[in-house]
Amino acid sequence: MIHGLLATLMTATGSWACGGPDDPACTDGDRPEALDPSESAKRAELIGLSNCSWTTAMMAERVLDEGVPYTYVGHLIESHNELASRVAAPYTVGPNGRIHVVANEVLDLLDRQGSLQARLELQGKVLEVDGVRYLVVTTFSKGAS
Repeated sequence: MIHGLLATLMTATGSWACGGPDDPACTDGDRPEALDPSESAKRAELIGLSNCSWTTAMMAERVLDEGVPYTYVGHLIESHNELASRVAAPYTVGPNGRIHVVANEVLDLLDRQGSLQARLELQGKVLEVDGVRYLVVTTFSKGAS
């Protein structure tokens, strides 16, 4: 039992210490190419109290299917994360912060890496639904200029 507990702690520590895609300490959940952008984030901090992970995942799928390519370079802006659609969108981007960033597995990875406050290049798709613009991030680069 002690060995199992130690193995669990070492695995968790290893995933936090992931230094990049070639780092052997990285798990599949730490590798952007292993993530599914249509899946909702797992961290409660990103979903929020009044939002629904199922609704978030459905919107992410819709944006990926119907949206247009979009690239944003800059910082994420914290939002109130309280859209009427119950889609979790804890950050906004773009002119006047009018594009809501859907809380998906890619955003979850950025959060676990502590990169949400950094300057980023985000690539994905954007779609307007009922007057709200949603961005689903599919890939990112840190420290974009």
